[in-house]
Amino acid sequence: MRLSEKHVKALRAMDELDFEGALEILSSLKARGPSGWPARNDLALCRFALGDADAALAELDRALEMDPGNGFLKINRFYVEETDKVRSAPAPRPETRILETRGAGVASPLVTVIMPTYNRCDFTAESVESVLAQTMDDWELLIVNDGGDRRVEEVLEKYLADPRVRYVYAEHGGLGSARNVAISAGRGRYAAQLDDDDVFYPDHLATLAGFMQANPEAKLAYTDANRAFQRKDGGEWRTVRTKVPYSVDFDRREMRHQSYVPVISVMYERERAAEIGYYNEHILRSEDWEFFLRFSARYDLHHLPRVTCEQRERADRSQMTRSFDVPYNYYRNMVGYLHGFFPLTGARMLGAGSSGDKLLRAMSGLVRDDKDNFFARRLELRKLLVEPYYAIFYALSKRLAEEGERDASREALRASVCVKPSELKLWFKLFNG
Repeated sequence: MRLSEKHVKALRAMDELDFEGALEILSSLKARGPSGWPARNDLALCRFALGDADAALAELDRALEMDPGNGFLKINRFYVEETDKVRSAPAPRPETRILETRGAGVASPLVTVIMPTYNRCDFTAESVESVLAQTMDDWELLIVNDGGDRRVEEVLEKYLADPRVRYVYAEHGGLGSARNVAISAGRGRYAAQLDDDDVFYPDHLATLAGFMQANPEAKLAYTDANRAFQRKDGGEWRTVRTKVPYSVDFDRREMRHQSYVPVISVMYERERAAEIGYYNEHILRSEDWEFFLRFSARYDLHHLPRVTCEQRERADRSQMTRSFDVPYNYYRNMVGYLHGFFPLTGARMLGAGSSGDKLLRAMSGLVRDDKDNFFARRLELRKLLVEPYYAIFYALSKRLAEEGERDASREALRASVCVKPSELKLWFKLFNG
């Protein structure tokens, strides 16, 4: 099936987030019979991006009547329905979650350091110490216990003697909720973020606050962060190597594909966070990426290429960003749909020619009997934009193997082989994995 010039033009408009223009073009295309599903699929995605989820689902249902086994349509329908639940959920009211506050705090600090914590008594002290060691003094540290183990208060007791340290016990709501509580309760002009197992280097706050004050047009700035890989040695965690995974100047288009801004490295005007609607509390992973996408839709993000902080990556995956038992890719995909970044467009798939046909067959086979959308939740759809097509299934296979889902892992690997049978490493993995 050949891709029409009009459909190519519509895809370009979608890539530029011009959904009204794409909708006008797609509405003029004939979308009849089994070969008409790509146009109807993309028409549905445009309608969803423009806020009409019911019309989008109706379009996808009509397309599925044309081609009932189509895996692309099934996955798009799943994510349109799931994302609409998030999009239509009530706005956060973080001030209502606060149950108890300790520490008087300072009246008007320049910076509020936001530190959420949840059942992690072993790591918090080092993070607090890194704030106390800052070269600038004009800050407050707001520690929010997200309804977790209150034994952390024993660890924090000695720090609460410092008037700059405040502690909030809040209803459990997740990482985004805890951050929102701190944004709402904070008193600083600027907000910086520190997870309870990471550390600031001594010049972190001074570097960012100095830039923000010297450049009042800047509403958010970020530095670079070391990633420290740690292993346990003699009962203590020790860093075995470090690297800086990202040092990238702000690019709004590149932000669509990934978050290259470590959450620990940012500072922003606190009131701007409330203005854009806080963190989305219904996204349990990649909520920082979604927050930065909304922030960057209104303001540029400013990169300072200087390493000023450190994120920990532990061998047992116990760091805060890996401690949630949720399908990681599910939330990353949801962020894409929320912001109109759709990798599963019929135009993009058709434009790939025979490779696209193989991809469609493999996808349809994988999700044919997909109970509870098991595969759909774990597929890393962004790989369709930046990787060879087979990589989406190969990456899925590796992740499923890590989760102990051996049969599902082999099913994903078979799909990878179907898309690129000439890749010998896939066959080797299939027969020896």
